[in-house]
Amino acid sequence: DEEQETDDYEEREQDLAASQVTASERLEDLRREARELDRLVELAKQTEDIGEESKLIKLKECLSRAEFSELRDGRGKLLIFTEHRDTLNYLKENLTKWGYVCCEIHGGMDAQKRKEMQNVFRRDAQICVATEAAGEGINLQFCHLMINYDLPWNPNRLEQRMGRIHRIGQEYDVYIFNFLAVNTIEGKILRRLLEKLNEIKLALGGRVFDVIGLLLRLNDVKLEEMLREAAYNPRRIDEYEDQIQRISPERLKEFEEATGIAMATSHVDLRHIREQDYRSEERRLMPEYVEDFFIKAAEKVGLKVDPRADTLWRIQYVPERFRSTTLHSVKRFGPPQSSYSKLTFRKEHLKQTQHLDAEILSPGHPLFAAVTEVLEQRLDYARESTAIFIDPAATSPYRLHFFEIQLLGERPRRTGHPIETQTIYSSLVVILEDTSGRLELAPPDILHDLTPANYDPSKDKQV
Repeated sequence: DEEQETDDYEEREQDLAASQVTASERLEDLRREARELDRLVELAKQTEDIGEESKLIKLKECLSRAEFSELRDGRGKLLIFTEHRDTLNYLKENLTKWGYVCCEIHGGMDAQKRKEMQNVFRRDAQICVATEAAGEGINLQFCHLMINYDLPWNPNRLEQRMGRIHRIGQEYDVYIFNFLAVNTIEGKILRRLLEKLNEIKLALGGRVFDVIGLLLRLNDVKLEEMLREAAYNPRRIDEYEDQIQRISPERLKEFEEATGIAMATSHVDLRHIREQDYRSEERRLMPEYVEDFFIKAAEKVGLKVDPRADTLWRIQYVPERFRSTTLHSVKRFGPPQSSYSKLTFRKEHLKQTQHLDAEILSPGHPLFAAVTEVLEQRLDYARESTAIFIDPAATSPYRLHFFEIQLLGERPRRTGHPIETQTIYSSLVVILEDTSGRLELAPPDILHDLTPANYDPSKDKQV
């Protein structure tokens, strides 16, 4: 499955391939190579004997900063990203020695295991050490502290990392610390880039870290190629730093004006748009309405949802048809889990100690989206039909016309993968038409205020 590919998986494959390769052909060459390897192993052991490396010491110093005070007293959560599994193990071992409760997320875990680790992080662990596997497909918005122990060369991956904690549901200011070896070629270029991004942050209204990849592409800055070339030819570092200095936010603004809202808001205004799209409060859909819809929809499509004694819900088994990769919702939001032990439709439950392990079910959740899509498929026959409702406050009949408006954008994929089209914004628009033909906007949730009539539309062709 291409969506499950991760960089640390590729790293394991490369390590395996490297272990089976040698340039030596003669016995003496093999012996010489073995002696050189022994020498390198000895040097590595000597390095370990020196004690904590300077970068690890800096990490320890960083954790003593005021921003991490809530982490030290057990209230906060910290997400640490690294590029390699070996570094992950190294960090977890040392953080545990320092007294922190840690968990890990990496590419060797399947989607279900990563979800379990997410719950462990939410409930028990103070720090989650992760590779790029945590940069895709899971939400960690209950955490607002992040350290990039290693920085990726791919700007889109940096966006993904930051997106794990800077998502809908994030209630606190997010603090992100980037570790760089400033005396290296790579460190100098990345440091200059981060400085430049901070400079133009005000011009973009604080959204710069949501559009790093797009901003660099529009300014013709090929970061990965730049870092690779600079490693071979350090004399070009001034040229590259100058190129970074010339990055202009105006290119992004021009792009927005030329293309309208579509591509720009795929990242730029996504937080605001998704709040309107997903958060029931913003659309005046009370949790009671969301709960009522889901329970009735689940019954229609054959999904068994059981009430718990604590007024929450459980689903012992989610049938395969709701996890099928043929569903558009699965491709967009990922597959639902095979079961859910504790579900709620009310955000306030998540703030109660006994319900910290609960999962909120709302539009945009993988299971909610899958159930909705399956229901739509089953009711497709009724798409062009009508229904009659009673409005006790109306003095004359009127018609309601429902329209769905969508804005589509294109999201770049990893190298070698096709461009992916995604829905950036979707909204329900309701038009009220009175008997004179006059049109006006009506609230999208108007049906909640009306009562379905026991009426057969086939008996009245005017309906």
